[in-house]
Amino acid sequence: MTTNKPFLPILAVLGILGILFTASPCLAADASFSWLPNTESDLAGYRIHYGTTSRNYDTVTDVHLPATADDGRVHYTITGLTPGTTYYFAATAYNTNNQESDYSSEVVWTAPADPSGGNSIPTARITATPETGSTPLDVHFDGSGSTDADNDPLLYVWNFGDGSSVTTTNPSTNHVYTIAGNYTATLEVDDGTDTSTAASLTITVTPATSGGSGTTAPDAVISIDKTAGAAPLTISFDGTGSTPSSSNDSIVQYAWNFGDGSTGIGATVQHTYSDNGSYTATLTVTDNNSIQDEATVTITVTAAPDTTPPQTSTSGGSSKGGMSPAATMLQVYKLLLLK
Repeated sequence: MTTNKPFLPILAVLGILGILFTASPCLAADASFSWLPNTESDLAGYRIHYGTTSRNYDTVTDVHLPATADDGRVHYTITGLTPGTTYYFAATAYNTNNQESDYSSEVVWTAPADPSGGNSIPTARITATPETGSTPLDVHFDGSGSTDADNDPLLYVWNFGDGSSVTTTNPSTNHVYTIAGNYTATLEVDDGTDTSTAASLTITVTPATSGGSGTTAPDAVISIDKTAGAAPLTISFDGTGSTPSSSNDSIVQYAWNFGDGSTGIGATVQHTYSDNGSYTATLTVTDNNSIQDEATVTITVTAAPDTTPPQTSTSGGSSKGGMSPAATMLQVYKLLLLK
């Protein structure tokens, strides 16, 4: 909730001494502050209020009661600020009864637009040939369209969506899909400092429908012990009801795709769904002629029940909107943005 509080007219407007920021791979800026400590015996801590509109703060950070540094000041760093955004900061003090002072003078600061020190994040681009086909499908992936404005050497991180992945300095690679299904293949490129957003595409793999002799496909059949339940939901899958195309043939592989990015092999398997959602599980059976058939079933997973005990109310509370006279003795003076 946005907080509006009166500013103390006796506090001088601060001069910004400088800025201190650090960068992380996600390009977030940090701002460090210091101020003179309060001397009240019932002082419990400080809060830094900030937002993107002057004297209208929508974020509050409780810094509690940090130790006073050797320079005689209290220090604290606000992290995760958005580069290029202008922020307005003020501090308050509060006592053991959670009575809070008025705001200190306001500090205004714009987070640097490029806290990473000038490195450009690379961009990943992916192509695949072919994008559809029947098993076994050999796909050639190409990431040579990926770019880096600084011309840094790139590392290519491939995830083929079927549980397989590879990391290479070569922008192209091949992968063979042996199980029918839809797979999301992704590429991330890393320049040694930052990693790109993943580029992705879908590979559609269909079952082989006939062998060299023109024989018909086997019949895939799925049975499961339950179709719905709360997460984590463990399902027993059974494909033993599947049949080959003739008495002279046999099923040589049972391949499962559980619809949540996980796969399995075997006539009977178990799988646990950890997240709520609707999942389509697929069984692909392959016979001795390398002919395949598939069957699907839908699994519905609901959210786990909330077992958190209810919170009990406690006495006391913030004095905002009704500050007691004692709170007016709490002041935070000279909030400084450090260099």
